[in-house]
Amino acid sequence: MSAPLTNGQKAILSQLSRRVWNMCPDADALDEASFRHAQVAAAVGLPGLRECSQDDYSRIKGHFLNMLGEYGASFEAHVRAETEPRRVAKYKLKQACAEFNLPLSYADAICRRQNRGLGLDDVGPKTLWHIIFTVRNRGMRKRAA
Repeated sequence: MSAPLTNGQKAILSQLSRRVWNMCPDADALDEASFRHAQVAAAVGLPGLRECSQDDYSRIKGHFLNMLGEYGASFEAHVRAETEPRRVAKYKLKQACAEFNLPLSYADAICRRQNRGLGLDDVGPKTLWHIIFTVRNRGMRKRAA
């Protein structure tokens, strides 16, 4: 997901950053924007929110939540960041199956044949994308025939 952050997402992250900046005693040395840039760089290695993509949102949010002491919410944000590629691929696979009126079990059968018996829940996001393209290609061929 290489789309840039939406204005709403940037606003949420900026608000979290402001809360951290207000709480942090050593933040006085930096103005609010410089503090936010430094923290974004610490979280994802990019100089600011404008350079960040959708892939970075949950990591940055988790970083700020952790600094605020909201450890449960921070943990959830970090877990979301790690599972995002798989969830997106699974969603796109469901869309591809729905587009060609195929059950998800059809994609699971393809996955098991191509991956030594491993089902959709057992493979990584890269393999899920391969299955998506297989479903789309077969669906398009069927539609053309």
